[in-house]
Amino acid sequence: MTEPCRRCFHGVPLIIEDTLPSYLSPDKDHDEEDWEIYGRYMLTSRINLNLRQVYPLEVNQGGEEKS
Repeated sequence: MTEPCRRCFHGVPLIIEDTLPSYLSPDKDHDEEDWEIYGRYMLTSRINLNLRQVYPLEVNQGGEEKS
């Protein structure tokens, strides 16, 4: 995203609740030693995500089917 697009919209338009896969749940038994590697990486890194919502051709942005 550059120039006008970058300034146009920043934010989270929708949060879909209860969609976290169980294997990513903090309640799962994970070996802390395995996660320390990721923790060290995150201390010195930046994650940049650019996501786009894509609709099927037969659906309007409001979610209704086209007639």
